Amino acid sequence: GGAYTDVAGNLWSADSGCNTGILNTIPGPIQGTLDETLFLTTRWDEGAAPEMTCSYAVSPGLYQVTLYFTESNSRNFRVGARVFDVDIEGVRAFDNLDIYREAGSNTALLKTTTVSVTDGQIDIRFLHQVKNPLVKAIAIVPAGNNPPVISTSPVTGATVGSLYRYDVNVSDDAGDTQQYFLDVAPVGMSIDPGTGVISWTPGAADAGSHPVTVRVRDQGGLEDTQSWSLDVTTAGSNNPPVITSAPVLTATAGQSYRYDVKVTDDAGDTQQYFLDVAPVGMSIDPDTGTVSWVPGSSDLGQQSVTVRVRDQGGLEDTQSWTLTVSAAVGNNPPVITSTPVLTATEGQSYRYDVNVTDDVGDTQQYFLDTAPTGMGIDPNSGIVSWVPGAAGVGQQSVTVRVRDQGGLEDTQSWTLTVSAAVGNNPPVITTTPVIAAKAGTLYRYDVNVTDDAGDTWQYFLDTAPTGMSIDPGTGVVSWTPGAGDVGGHPVTVRVQDQGGLEDSQSWTLTVGSADQQPVRVNIGGAAYTDSAGNLWAADYGCNTGILNTIPGPIQGTPDETLFLTTRWDEGAAPEMTCSYPVSPGLYEVTLYFTESNSKNFRVGARVFDVSIEGLLEFDNLDIYKEAGSNTALLKTTRVNVTDGQIDIRFLHQVKNPLVKAIQIREVPVGACAATPRTQALNGVLPVSGGTGSGSLLFSIPPGGNGTLGTATIVDASTGQFRYQPDGSGWGSDSFQYQVEGLPGGTVINIYTVIIEPRMMPLGDSITTGVEVGGNEPDIIPTADLRVGWRLPLYNDLVAEGYAFDFVGGQNHGWGYSPFDSDHEGHGGWTATDIAWGKTGYPTDGVRAWLDANPADIILLHAGTNGLVAGGDIEVEAILDEIDLWEASPGGNPVTVILAQIIDQNPLNPVVSEFNANLLAMANDRISNPANSAYPDQIVVIDQQSALLYPGDLQDKLHPKPAGYVKMKDRWKEPLNLLLPLCP
Repeated sequence: GGAYTDVAGNLWSADSGCNTGILNTIPGPIQGTLDETLFLTTRWDEGAAPEMTCSYAVSPGLYQVTLYFTESNSRNFRVGARVFDVDIEGVRAFDNLDIYREAGSNTALLKTTTVSVTDGQIDIRFLHQVKNPLVKAIAIVPAGNNPPVISTSPVTGATVGSLYRYDVNVSDDAGDTQQYFLDVAPVGMSIDPGTGVISWTPGAADAGSHPVTVRVRDQGGLEDTQSWSLDVTTAGSNNPPVITSAPVLTATAGQSYRYDVKVTDDAGDTQQYFLDVAPVGMSIDPDTGTVSWVPGSSDLGQQSVTVRVRDQGGLEDTQSWTLTVSAAVGNNPPVITSTPVLTATEGQSYRYDVNVTDDVGDTQQYFLDTAPTGMGIDPNSGIVSWVPGAAGVGQQSVTVRVRDQGGLEDTQSWTLTVSAAVGNNPPVITTTPVIAAKAGTLYRYDVNVTDDAGDTWQYFLDTAPTGMSIDPGTGVVSWTPGAGDVGGHPVTVRVQDQGGLEDSQSWTLTVGSADQQPVRVNIGGAAYTDSAGNLWAADYGCNTGILNTIPGPIQGTPDETLFLTTRWDEGAAPEMTCSYPVSPGLYEVTLYFTESNSKNFRVGARVFDVSIEGLLEFDNLDIYKEAGSNTALLKTTRVNVTDGQIDIRFLHQVKNPLVKAIQIREVPVGACAATPRTQALNGVLPVSGGTGSGSLLFSIPPGGNGTLGTATIVDASTGQFRYQPDGSGWGSDSFQYQVEGLPGGTVINIYTVIIEPRMMPLGDSITTGVEVGGNEPDIIPTADLRVGWRLPLYNDLVAEGYAFDFVGGQNHGWGYSPFDSDHEGHGGWTATDIAWGKTGYPTDGVRAWLDANPADIILLHAGTNGLVAGGDIEVEAILDEIDLWEASPGGNPVTVILAQIIDQNPLNPVVSEFNANLLAMANDRISNPANSAYPDQIVVIDQQSALLYPGDLQDKLHPKPAGYVKMKDRWKEPLNLLLPLCP
C-alpha cells in the first residue's frame, strides 16, 4: 500500500523491503482495528522458492517486531487452510501460525515478538507449511531496556587474615547479561566480572575502614552502582558464628519439611543464612535460618544439603548433612486406567480424557511431558485436546503424567498417528459463550456451528453444573441457578456431526447473587409508575409526619406526581425516621425534595440535617438555596448497611423538610480501577481482602476478558496484571480472573475497569469562569483562579468516585490543586466563532480543537455573545462541526450536553426565545428521521432557570461563585447518568 498516517498519528511508509510477493487489494470491512487502511493491501508469496523475506536496516539493538495479518480469502475460511512459519533474524518466531484459527475471517491479527539485531539489518522470513500468509503491515520499534538494579546488601565487615566475600546480585530484564566492575576498592580486592563475587583477604596493614564502590552494566549500557564502608578488624576481636543445632535428617514426600538453624556468636552480632547445596525447591530464610521444603515423589531417596551462616564481620560456619526422603505412609500412587486415543485427523479436534484410580479423597494434577506443538491438557480434569495442522500429519509422541497431593505420580506414553484431512470437515463452534449468570434468573446460551453444507449435528454437555441442560438438536444451553449455585462452574459443550467429527468449547460460568430489588416509595402518596417504567410503592416505612398534598407545577422533573404528596415532621420528638428492610451491602440512597411552601421561599427558612445509618450525610441542607421554589431537588449518597435495615432520619435545625420520595438501590461491590483509554492499567488482583502469595495461581479463564480491552497476567503467583484498553470506547468494562490454591478451592472473581471518558467544557467566558468581564488584566478573577462551574463540578464528581479527564487547549484555573483545568472556553467568541474558528479549520474552531484533544462528552454553553451583538446565534453550526469530526478518521462518537443559556441583568426576553428555539432545534436533531443529523446524541439541560436574577449574577452576563455552583448542579444531573462508576 501507500504511505499512511494511523489514528495514533504514526506515519507508515509505502511498501518496501520485501524480495518477492504478489501485490493484492483486499475489500473491507476489517474487524478489530481502528486502522482498516493498513489491512486493505497485501503481499502474498505463492510458496515457490525463494520464500518471501522482508529486510530493513536498523541499528544494532533490541527490537519489538509486530506483524499485521488478516485471513481475507473466503477459500481459506477454515482452520488449517493457511499455515506458515515466521523466522526473524534466523530464529523461529512463530511456528505453524494459522490466522483463521486465531482470529477468524476478515479480522485483524497482530503478532508481536522481541528480537536482538547485531548485523545492522533485521530479516523477516515467511515460510509456507500449507500456504503463505497475506502480510498486511510490519512495525519495528526499539524495545525498552530497563537498567540493572543491585538488590543485595553489602557485607560491611571483614577480619584480618580471613577471606572476605560478597556476592553482588541484580534484578534486570529477562535475558539481559551483566558485567561487574570495582570502581573503588582497597589494594588486593577483586570482583568476578561475570558473577559479581567480590573477594579479598585483608592483611594486618588493612585494619580500619575502606570505601568500596561496585558497578554493574547490562549489554544495553545501562548501569547501577553501590557504595559502602568496609570495616576491617584484627583477628580475635570478632569470633565466627558456630552452628549449634542438629539438622532434621528425614522428610516425607508431599509433607512440609522444616529445620531451624541455630548459632552462637558474639553478643550483638547479626547473621545471614545461605543454602549452598540443596534439592530443587528447598529454601532458607536469610534472616532466621529456617529451612523449608515440600518434597515430591521424584525426590525420594538421599538428598545432600549444606547451609552456611555469615556474621556482619564476614566470618562464617557451615553445616552439611544427608536428608532421606521417604514415601508418604498410607498414600498409594495414582494409576492411569484409560486407554489413549491413538489416531487423529488434520484440522479436526482430538480429545482424550485421562482417567485414574487413586485413594478416596485424593486430588490429582495432570501434565503433558511430551506433546506436539499446540496440544494441551486440562490440569484438573486430565482432558487432552488438540487440533492438528498439516505440519502435524504423521507420528507424534505423547506422554501424560498425573500427580496426587502426596506427590506420587504415574505416566502414560503413546504414539499418535495423524492422518491428512479427507472428505468430511469437522463442525466448528463459532459463538462466544455467555460467561455470567444470576441466581434465580434463566441462563441461556445458543451454541452455533459452521460445517459442511447439509451436515446435521448432535449437541452434548460434557461438563455442567447440576440442573443445566442442552437441547441435543438445537444446541441451546439453559439453566436457572439457585442461591446455592453462586460461584464459578466449569462448562464444556461438544458438537458432533453425522460423520462422527467433533468440536468442543469450555468456559467457566460465574453465578452472582440475586440482586436486592430497589426500594422506591412515593412518600405521602399512592403507588405510581414513573416515566422510566419504575414502580414506586405507596407511602410506608416512616414513623411519624403530617401528610400533605402540594399544588403543581413542579419544575425540573418528568415525574411531577412524585412531588405532589409529602410527609412533614413539625420537629417535636420523635424526629421523622423512615426505615426499610434490605440485605446487608452497599446502597445508593436518593432523597426527593421541593420547597413548595411560599412562606419559606427564602434562603435559611428551612434548614435541616439528614443522617443515614447513624452517619450525617447532609449537613444544614437548604432546599430553596440549592433549587429555588417548586423545583425538584434530588440528593444522592452511598451508605453501607450491616444490620438488614436502612434507617433515614430527618433532623430539623430551622425546620424539617417536605420529603417527597425515597429511592434505595443496591451497589454491587468488586475490585475496580480507572484508566485513560490510551493508557494501560497495571495492578495486583485482590483475593480474600488481600493480595496473592507464591502459593496461589492467577489466570484469566477462557472467555473471561472484557469488551473494551484485554487483561493479561504479568505474574501468575502474585496476581500482578496489565489491562490494555483497545481504544474503541469509554465506559465500564470488566474481566474475570481465576485464583487457584485457596483453602476453599479455585474461585473466579470479577475486576471492573473504568475507561475514563474525555470531557470538553466548550463555550465562551462563562465556560472560562469570568465573574467580571472586560479585557485582560482587568478581568476578575485572574486567569490562574478563573474556574467558574468547572472546579465545583470537578470536585463533586471526584468526591463521588467518578473517573474522567477534562480536555482542551485552554487551562484557566491552573492555580488550584488538585484540579484538571483543561477546557475550550473562549471569552468573547460567538457561536459561529466557536464553530468555524476565527482563522478557520484546521487552525481553530471546534473541529480543530477536537483534532488536538479528542472528547467523548462535550459540555456546551454558547450563544451569549451573539445575543449581546444582536445576532450570530448559530449554535447548530457547532453541532454540525462536531458531527463532521465524529465522521472523520480520527473521530469518535460524542454526546453533547447542550445548555439553554443563563439570562442577563437586566433580564433579556430574547434569552428565553433563544432557549426555546435551541430546545426545538436539538429535539429535531434527536428525534426527526428526516434531519440529516438524526439521531444526534444530545442531552439538553436548563441553565436559565438554575440561577436567580439578578442575585446570582456578578455583572451583566457572568455569575457570582454561588451562581456557578448552581450551574454545576445542572451539569451534574445528566453526568450522573452518563458517567461510569466503580461498583
